[in-house]
Amino acid sequence: MRIILNGISLISSGGMVSAKNLVKSLTVLDEKNSYLLLFPEGSGYEEISLPSNFEIMLFRRKKFNDIYRLYLDNSFFPRIAKKWKADVFFTLCNLGPIKLDIPHLVMVRKPYFVYDESYLYNNWSLTGKLNLKFQKKIMNRVLKNSTAVTVQTDVMKTRIMESFNLSNDKVSIIPNALMEENLVINNNITEFPYDYLKQESKVNLLALAQYYPHKNLEIIIEVAEELLSRKIKNFKFILTVDESHHSNVKFLLEEIKKRDLQNYITNVGVVKPNDLQNLYKVSDYLFMPTVLETFGNPYVEAMYNKIPIFTSDLDFARYMCRDAAIYFNPFNPREIADKISKEILEANKQQNEMRIEKGIEIVEEKFISWETIAQNYLDLLYSISK
Repeated sequence: MRIILNGISLISSGGMVSAKNLVKSLTVLDEKNSYLLLFPEGSGYEEISLPSNFEIMLFRRKKFNDIYRLYLDNSFFPRIAKKWKADVFFTLCNLGPIKLDIPHLVMVRKPYFVYDESYLYNNWSLTGKLNLKFQKKIMNRVLKNSTAVTVQTDVMKTRIMESFNLSNDKVSIIPNALMEENLVINNNITEFPYDYLKQESKVNLLALAQYYPHKNLEIIIEVAEELLSRKIKNFKFILTVDESHHSNVKFLLEEIKKRDLQNYITNVGVVKPNDLQNLYKVSDYLFMPTVLETFGNPYVEAMYNKIPIFTSDLDFARYMCRDAAIYFNPFNPREIADKISKEILEANKQQNEMRIEKGIEIVEEKFISWETIAQNYLDLLYSISK
């Protein structure tokens, strides 16, 4: 079978990590089929060691990237598929070719396509809203003409079926994988860059996220001020953002400084995979005020590391965490401060141990290896190519 993998827009964050891990797993798992990879230049895909049955084409991002993307998806890629004599086309990045002459599998990762809640778009510009509306129209045509669709959770499956009128048989659930190798202590490592954060007098709340507006990280400033107004000072929020992520990051960091909150909110920047376990080790809680997710790797990682979780009381979080988390209204800093202060002041060890046990059960239930996930995708590709 000749398989094209399209990850043309996966330049950062979870989508890029997942694509790289899928490709790496397929290189080990599958020596029989031929692969053509369509990926962006400069995002590390060129560094993957590829066997002889894999080819890769790299594409540079253009100034008018949305228009360029439409051209690639709907003119260039169909011609490449025909010229390369592909048997099946697998889009890993939501939007793909609207129409192909061969079976087309589409992986949907972007939650904005299936969440219409108005609160998500309060701070969006008119241009941003119009762009999303246009993307949804394209996505509707892509999914209508696709052979099969994959999502990562039951919540996403229900929502995408309702949003795009898809049948149950057309949508498959293939979850993400826990990167266990990044969460196990490497005995060869002698430097632990985040040990300085561990202070017995402070409770560390890890907000592990690349900056996106839906991560709702600005609420942390209000929560910190609310806690301080109650004379609670033994806490520290840990951010992992970088100004290259989004234009709002500079404003966020300046606001923390302006309000003199540096002792209570610290930013460690981008976390290297090898340092992730150390960061979890010095954290007392995972704090995720996010208002939108398709999966949420940090949930599973925190459970694996036996760290209690504070998170938003929304459907995606409830699905992932069940009884392993403390939930709050992500738009109400007072309620969030109530939940945190109760934990800090009461320090209910028995309740936390119960949540940790529930989390371990979820990890054992949800965690599968990338090799298993790659095989699941391969099985699905075989089934639609017949």
